[in-house]
Amino acid sequence: MRELRNYSDLYTMSSEAAQYIEYYITQVLEERNIFSLVLSGGMLLQSLYKTLFYIDTIPWNKIHFFITDELCLPQDNIDSNFKIAVKTLLRKTNIPLQNIHWINTDIIPLKKAALEYEKTLRHFLSKNNSLFDLLLLTLGPDGHVASLFPGFPALMEKKKLVVLTEKAILDPRVQRITMTLPALNKSRKVMFFLSDQNCDTILNEIILRKEEDNFSYPAEQIIATEDEYIWFILKT
Repeated sequence: MRELRNYSDLYTMSSEAAQYIEYYITQVLEERNIFSLVLSGGMLLQSLYKTLFYIDTIPWNKIHFFITDELCLPQDNIDSNFKIAVKTLLRKTNIPLQNIHWINTDIIPLKKAALEYEKTLRHFLSKNNSLFDLLLLTLGPDGHVASLFPGFPALMEKKKLVVLTEKAILDPRVQRITMTLPALNKSRKVMFFLSDQNCDTILNEIILRKEEDNFSYPAEQIIATEDEYIWFILKT
């Protein structure tokens, strides 16, 4: 089921998305003691993370954090998804360090870094019903999610949970380590974030796509195990 939510300002969108996340975390933690949240990069999500940071009613010590992808740059680089997540959310003092699962791009060769993150994912999933609770994604102007770009071999991966990609065609044009579709599709629910300024045409194509049509964009290949998708759309 796809639910579309339209907003005229980023503040309201971030606030309502944060409220939904808080509600869902509370629901899940009534049944078990761990919640897993997969973060992504992107300007829209930075606003959401800053909003979440100030919600003290969330039991942060019970949440395990993962990240969809990382640019192969030093961790202190301004474009690092992990650095942005730390700056906006993960610096909360009540998040145990062992609950933050990040991609270490300082490991050389980079294929080994991808393998280490794959081991991390498999270890966690083996103990937690083989699923993540919530996946946050931004939609790129070419329909990409994480670092899964149209036409790139990483999008075709069927077995590995994490791969090292070729250099991206979008800035910064570097290699990336990314979760694959087999990993992303181990998520119960998915929240997409996009701005119609960059993605309006692609969004309309996705919405109008018939079930029997072939997938066109990477975003359309994301399949939540509970078939629940919420699209937060910033109308500019």
